[in-house]
Amino acid sequence: TWQAGDALGFDSLSSDALAGRVLVIDAGHGGHDPGAIGITGLKEKDFNLALAQQLAETLASCGAEVVVTRASDKFLSLEQRSLAADATGCDLFVSIHADAATNRGARGPTVYVAKGGGAAGKRVGEAIHRAWQQVGLASRGVREARYKVLVQHRRPAVLLECGYLSNRQDEQLLRSGAYRDL
Repeated sequence: TWQAGDALGFDSLSSDALAGRVLVIDAGHGGHDPGAIGITGLKEKDFNLALAQQLAETLASCGAEVVVTRASDKFLSLEQRSLAADATGCDLFVSIHADAATNRGARGPTVYVAKGGGAAGKRVGEAIHRAWQQVGLASRGVREARYKVLVQHRRPAVLLECGYLSNRQDEQLLRSGAYRDL
C-alpha cells in the first residue's frame, strides 16, 4: 500500500521500489481531441501517447504493474481517465501532457498535483521535479491545480506538462527520442 513518505522510487527506478506497485499511465487527449498543436505541427495527443507507452515499458521492466488508459489514438473522457485510477486501486496515477501558451517564450516542463491533495502526490511531484533538474531540464516546479484527472479520484496523482509545443525549442525537444529517454 501507499506510504505518505514514499516517492515510489522515482528518485531511482529500482525494481525494489517499484515491484508490486500499480501505476496508471494516462496519455492525455486522443481521438478527435488533438490537444495543443506545435509550431511545426506536432500534436500533443501523439507526443503523449508515445511518451506514455515508453514510460509504461520502462516502469514495467522495473517490476511495476502498469495500466495505460489508452494504447491507441482514441478519445477518453476525463471521467473515464479518472475512473481508471480508482478501478485499479493504483498507487499512482500519472497523466502525460505537453503545454502551450500565447507567450512563445514560455518553456520547460511543469509538474501538477491535486490542490488540497495528500502528501503522497506532492512527494512524487517533488521527486519528478528534482529528477528533471538533475538531467538539466529547466523545470517550472510543482504547482497545485484542480484538474479533473487529479481530483476526480482518490489516488495519488501527478499531471506532467513535459514542455511547451508553442515554443520552437521545446517542440524540437519533445520530438526527440533522446528527450523522452530522460
